[in-house]
Amino acid sequence: KVDLPPVPADLASMAPQGQVVFMSGGACFVCHGMQGKGDGPAAPGLVYVSGKHQGKKVSPANLHRSDWFKGGRRPEDVFRAISTGLDGTPMPGFAASLSVEQRWSLTAFIMSLNPPAPPAGTPGAVP
Repeated sequence: KVDLPPVPADLASMAPQGQVVFMSGGACFVCHGMQGKGDGPAAPGLVYVSGKHQGKKVSPANLHRSDWFKGGRRPEDVFRAISTGLDGTPMPGFAASLSVEQRWSLTAFIMSLNPPAPPAGTPGAVP
């Protein structure tokens, strides 16, 4: 379990630093790809590491599609998944290797790849 600090008020402004973490310290791009689309160089070889699907192929999340997020879609959910990893999957936890600030900035970057849909009835909204 990880203590969940409050979501920073300036979360959106942390996205540029999160991109740096994504590409370097977190090495997220290795599985999630340079653009966060789940097509990184390690993606083809990923398998479930435990549970009923152990040994079966698993795809990393396309971070542009929140419906692919296994841990939830809210910033708190993304932060928790980054911190603890996802049970049974090759997604490790980064609480020991990334600071709280780095994990929030990474959360901000991931959220920026998947902005919320506009409300129904607004230009660009899907009816």
